[in-house]
Amino acid sequence: MSGLYLVDALALAYRSFFALLRTGMRAPDGRPTTAVFGFAHALLRVVETRGPSHMAIAHDVSGPTFRHDMYPAYKAQRQPMPDDLRAEIPLVEELAAACGLPVVWLQGFEADDVMATYSRLAREAGLPVYLMTRDKDLMALVGDGIRLFDPGRGGERPEEIDPAWVKAKFGVEPSQVRDYLALVGDASDNVPGVPKVGEKTAADLLSRYPDIDSIYAHLEEIGETKKAVRKNLEEGRASMELSRTLVTLRDDLDLPLSVRDLEFKGLDLPRVRQFLSDLGMRNLVASVDK
Repeated sequence: MSGLYLVDALALAYRSFFALLRTGMRAPDGRPTTAVFGFAHALLRVVETRGPSHMAIAHDVSGPTFRHDMYPAYKAQRQPMPDDLRAEIPLVEELAAACGLPVVWLQGFEADDVMATYSRLAREAGLPVYLMTRDKDLMALVGDGIRLFDPGRGGERPEEIDPAWVKAKFGVEPSQVRDYLALVGDASDNVPGVPKVGEKTAADLLSRYPDIDSIYAHLEEIGETKKAVRKNLEEGRASMELSRTLVTLRDDLDLPLSVRDLEFKGLDLPRVRQFLSDLGMRNLVASVDK
């Protein structure tokens, strides 16, 4: 499926690292390689089976973002990156270079914002977009020409996340995911949401009203049957406003590369083979040589 494929670098690295952690994979020189092996397998699988016309890796950078500036507790509960995974991040970047893929980041913003911006620009250029992540925030982008794409692990089948998948998962349309998360919060990012408003209540409200503004415009109507819900919404309005800002993806970034710059011209096979061989990944080298 030709189009623009955007890889959420840290999300894929974390997922690969923990999925393969028990294998204890290491390069001949002793460096840990679980994350980079999973990362390489996913990239090679996508290139082989999907034929991307454009491709890039979106990377989070160290240091606070604008979200931390407005809410210092943002993601504060997360555990530090494991040392072995941290040691693999430079290898992931080397892999991207070997594959001829640009790594794009912007100080003060997250990879999600980079991906949201490229998604908008690519759709304006008529390109379909596939976001290689399962991030809840990015499900808000799913719609005409935009899908989340999971290449699968091992023998798993690839999966495309479309509007029907999102609706079945959360009970709301993709265009309502942002407001859904603003109501229920997101524990993984330490986004507070509205206290005492859970998933079922949020989905029910968003089935009756198109967005949060409409919900708050009809609080009196809601209170006729669900006084407790109305009270929770009233008392949690400030928390909702903060949460809505935190989960809103920025799609207006001034990125260093244009969509045209992300054109994928194929793998530099000798360089990829050498990289994988140096890390002792014989099985992947064999897959490249097929």
